[in-house]
Amino acid sequence: NVNQICIQFTTAHAGTAGTNDYYELAGVQLEVGTEATDFENRSYGEELTLCQRYYQVFMTQNQGYVNASQHIGVDARFTTEMRALATTTWTIDNSANITGSSPTVHRNRVDGAYAYQTATGAGNWHYYYVVTAEAEI
Repeated sequence: NVNQICIQFTTAHAGTAGTNDYYELAGVQLEVGTEATDFENRSYGEELTLCQRYYQVFMTQNQGYVNASQHIGVDARFTTEMRALATTTWTIDNSANITGSSPTVHRNRVDGAYAYQTATGAGNWHYYYVVTAEAEI
């Protein structure tokens, strides 16, 4: 039962240490188990999409007008559907006529999250939130 791996590169430098000495590594695939599988060549976009199923950071914003102190819906759609129900963290970047520094999360989903904030009173409002969504294993 192995739960750690170490990959080590060693070399004998020729000439001035550090001058034009570098490693270039490409086309490496680590496997779990004893059977090797075919090498997968994925595009950057495909790899990014696969990673975003676990973790995303993005901004959501909106603005409008309310007649009184009432709830304002905050909708955040994920770039990529998460692998499982996401946990979200909302950080205020900028807002006006809104109470508190982060909204009350009403529902987290695999495709987005919905929250609400309360307006301080009648008038224009806006918000800019940085949303972090995590669906770790």
